[in-house]
Amino acid sequence: MTLKPMGTPTAHVSTREAAKILGVTTRTLFNLSRQGLLRPTWKGKKKFFDRGDLLAFMKVFNGKTDWSSIAALAMRAYIKAEANERKLEEISDLLGLGMFTLEADDVSVKHFYDDVCERNGQDPTVLSSEAMLLAKRCLALTEEYLQVVARVTGSNEPWRPFIETLQHLCENAPRRYFTHDLELAAAYGYLEAARRHMRPLAYFYVRRTNGCRVADQAFGTQPDYAAPILRAMFPS
Repeated sequence: MTLKPMGTPTAHVSTREAAKILGVTTRTLFNLSRQGLLRPTWKGKKKFFDRGDLLAFMKVFNGKTDWSSIAALAMRAYIKAEANERKLEEISDLLGLGMFTLEADDVSVKHFYDDVCERNGQDPTVLSSEAMLLAKRCLALTEEYLQVVARVTGSNEPWRPFIETLQHLCENAPRRYFTHDLELAAAYGYLEAARRHMRPLAYFYVRRTNGCRVADQAFGTQPDYAAPILRAMFPS
């Protein structure tokens, strides 16, 4: 048995401890998590935060990192994410999963949109084998596809049902089945990836379609520290 040296902090802390470290309320911590600024991990039904992520977050907010360094880090992270996405495609192909290609004709688009709308509020335990297919379809969404959705449905917010449905399914994931149903656990892992994919996709769809101000109104005003990073990564 390996003993942890006395005084060594644990790598992960509870929600309450994380909020205490940052000096914020648990509600604020929840909002930071929803924005993707902090990513919790789950152990059973309990949520934990990485202590290193919290300390890095504090360092940025305390002004110990200049904007050019943050922008450079963000760019490297963006490049790494693109590289990881290509690796994921290769691994998916090896596993026989493949990357899903959405049919973009009007009938198929409308059918997919209606299906996603119907799943908002659905009991996640009945999703079963359909979870992986839904996740792969949502991961394949692009700004161009959302433009087709907007035209076909007449919706001014074509991204909303996708975000709300994925949020609902991930928040109510049937984790009690994951230990004996590894395929279901993997499917919900893909759904979580799709959820994280949707918010920036929707934000930049609105930003490029209606401008930065409308995008900020739709998703909440971006914090001051995000502006220089966005300008550095997306000069347009």
